[in-house]
Amino acid sequence: MSLSDDIHLLAQLPLFKDMNDDQLRLIAFGADRRVIAAGQMLFRQGSPAESAYVITSGSLELSVTGSDGMARTEAIAGAGALISGLLFSRIFTTRRVRWITPATIAMSSSLAVGLVASTSWLPSAVILLLFSLSVSTTIVTGITYRQLAAPDDLRSSVNVFGRMISWGGQPFGAAAGALISALLDVRAAYMFTVIVTAVSALMAYVFLRPGTEIATTTRSS
Repeated sequence: MSLSDDIHLLAQLPLFKDMNDDQLRLIAFGADRRVIAAGQMLFRQGSPAESAYVITSGSLELSVTGSDGMARTEAIAGAGALISGLLFSRIFTTRRVRWITPATIAMSSSLAVGLVASTSWLPSAVILLLFSLSVSTTIVTGITYRQLAAPDDLRSSVNVFGRMISWGGQPFGAAAGALISALLDVRAAYMFTVIVTAVSALMAYVFLRPGTEIATTTRSS
């Protein structure tokens, strides 16, 4: 594949959707291409990892080893999937969605409060960086869970529907923020963000609390 093909592939991933071509070109240029033979292991469960992997062709089986020592296939990741060994290979299981999602949304709300209160550019820049990290963690958690929970024959449709909801809602959020900023000020727009994210965190906690069923899929060998 050429550099332009790599850029096009990265642009399809929700994690990179807000990046322009120049930013994607830097990522693609700095990436290393690896060819994984059939049956070869990319990384082990719980092992230290410092990379994220984007599948360009073929597929990878994601499996975990249970307390009984038996390996269980959780999902099959296909072309275009983002596999992050940096964080989720060590902490992510579907059960942890119950607290990762509400916690990161609540953190985003708290950081937005910090942006409202900040009066200096340096603290604001640090808070904004942490805010972006928190939002990205929420997004990647949702994407990862969606890949694990969706049945193989429905995963493509689920992904398309998820993108329609997430991407389709962004213009409305941007328009609301711009309108509030124009009518009032930027701090008021951030307060609106605080309210929306706080309500979202509460809803995530209610719908994902223990006792609420979270679907998962497994594949039999």
